[in-house]
Amino acid sequence: MSKPILIVLNGPLAIGKSTLAKKIAANNPMTYRLDIDELRINFGSWRDYRKESGNLSWSLGMQVASTALSAGHDVVCPQIIKLDSQIQLLESTTKQTGASLCEIMLTTGKDDAIARYIERGKANGWPMGYNPKGLIGRSGGIKHVEDMYDDMQTLASTRVNFHTIKSVTNDVAGTYEKIMEIVEKHRSST
Repeated sequence: MSKPILIVLNGPLAIGKSTLAKKIAANNPMTYRLDIDELRINFGSWRDYRKESGNLSWSLGMQVASTALSAGHDVVCPQIIKLDSQIQLLESTTKQTGASLCEIMLTTGKDDAIARYIERGKANGWPMGYNPKGLIGRSGGIKHVEDMYDDMQTLASTRVNFHTIKSVTNDVAGTYEKIMEIVEKHRSST
C-alpha cells in the first residue's frame, strides 16, 4: 500500500482551488477535502480576531489532516499558502503521519488573477468586485489581493518539490487531469 498524500492546491483567489478540491474528493473515495477557511468561519466574530482565528483554524486543520492521513487516506487542501510557517505545519503533519506532501500551484498572471477575483465578486453581487466590509475590503481592497499574490509567488519560488499548472479559465476537467497526473507520479515516486 502506498503512503497517503497531503495534496496542497495553492494559487491566487478565484483560480479554482476549492472547485478542483471538491472534484478530487468526489472522484477519489475517502479522500478528505480540508478547507482551512471553512474551519475559520466557524469561530464567532472571526473577522475581528483574524490572527487568532487563523492560527486556530490551521491547528484544527492539521489535526483533521493527521487523523485522515494516519488512517491511510489522502487529504486535499485548497489554500493560499503565503507564509513559511504554513509550509512548516504541512511538512510537520506529513512527517508525523508518514504521509507525503504534494505541492501544486495553480498559476496565472497577476492581472488575470485580479480580473478573475473581481469577476467572481461581481457575480456574487459586489459592484466593486469584493465586499467592502469583508476581509479583503477591510484589508485594503484590491491592493491586498495584489499583495497576497506577490507573497504567494515569493514563497513558491523558494520551494523545491513544487509543481505548477497554468490555469485555463473554465477548464476544470483539463486542470483536474493535470493535477491527478502529478499526484499519481508523486505517489509512484514515494
